[in-house]
Amino acid sequence: MVDIVPFQGLLFNQNKTGAADQVTAPPYDVISPQQQDELYKKNPFNVVRLILEKQYPEDNEENNRYTRSSATFKKWIEDEVLVKDKKPGFYVYNQEYTSEGQPVCRVGFFARVRTEDFSSGNICPHEFTLAKAKQDRMNLMKACRANFSPVFGLFSDPSGV
Repeated sequence: MVDIVPFQGLLFNQNKTGAADQVTAPPYDVISPQQQDELYKKNPFNVVRLILEKQYPEDNEENNRYTRSSATFKKWIEDEVLVKDKKPGFYVYNQEYTSEGQPVCRVGFFARVRTEDFSSGNICPHEFTLAKAKQDRMNLMKACRANFSPVFGLFSDPSGV
């Protein structure tokens, strides 16, 4: 069985950021350069500034998209734009979308999951991950010491909870 436990998340302080729809963004790997610009303009606290900081020709080892994301992340915590939840918890969410013309609502949750070897059979790897994308996310996690792009997983729910 997979070990799933609650965690103390960092949440946007909506008194400083405004409504949640102003600071959320699609997954980093589907954001076009044009959409990135739009998200930057939408709100100075849009999460795109953490998950997909802009790249510049003059970027170097000391100043690049990862170091800038890290500086932004630290500043948002310091300025209480992001605040730690009062206690550990599971974070439930709904995703509403249309599939084949029909509305769908997918319910999920964020939690801490203990990593384990795939040979245990408890956690199955994604079949088609790209080395470049994995390295990009690893660079961001190392720079920020946080994971902004949660791993998506599926689970069986025969009881329909």
